[in-house]
Amino acid sequence: MSGRHYQSFLNNSLAIRQEIQRFESVHPSIYAIYDLIELIPDAAVGQQIRDHVVCIEGMKTKCAEM
Repeated sequence: MSGRHYQSFLNNSLAIRQEIQRFESVHPSIYAIYDLIELIPDAAVGQQIRDHVVCIEGMKTKCAEM
């Protein structure tokens, strides 16, 4: 592997590790939001909020449907 390709690999690997750390750090709060959504009496509003939380989590296919 050339030096440039190796550096690109290291950069990608670092970016992936950072994204995993970011996700793991916010995940408890995301679960707490889902728990709170369950308490919303208006199911339609709850679903809209849930859809937005899914977008925040990074599931872009779901966001495109909104």
